[in-house]
Amino acid sequence: MRESDVKQALSELPVRVQESWRGGVVRLPTWIAEPGERPFRPRVGAMMSLLEDRFAATAPSRPHGDGHTLAVEALAQLALENAAGGYLPGCVEVPEQELAAQLGQMLEGTGVRVQVVPDLSPVDELLLESLGWDESPDRRPGALGAPGMTLGRLRDLASAACEFYDAAPWE
Repeated sequence: MRESDVKQALSELPVRVQESWRGGVVRLPTWIAEPGERPFRPRVGAMMSLLEDRFAATAPSRPHGDGHTLAVEALAQLALENAAGGYLPGCVEVPEQELAAQLGQMLEGTGVRVQVVPDLSPVDELLLESLGWDESPDRRPGALGAPGMTLGRLRDLASAACEFYDAAPWE
């Protein structure tokens, strides 16, 4: 479906003011290695309802460009193609200003607000759960996945490691 057709179809949908969706572009925690090519981590566009049990994700894609079209595709899929679809939320939350601007243009005239919210972790968790990767025995937690770990603590650890390396006590 062309972008103009998607925009037209979205503009005809009713808006549920109390509903909110959150989404964006998510990097999958796996590598794909095709013969003769460099390995890459695929990305998907994902969008989820914060009030209902509804979720949409695009097919995994090579990392190219900013990936915002993947998030737009996921929003359109959730609104138009989902079995329980047929409406837009009152608010869409995304992690980046550029994506918010793009969705704002796509949803112009519908009354849908687009807000920047930096945390996509609920979308990440739902995506991993739906793909079965949250139960994988070889899945390693991220650096911020340890209990009590914060970005500040991780920054302090990296700073201490740099100081230790610069001091070169082994010389």
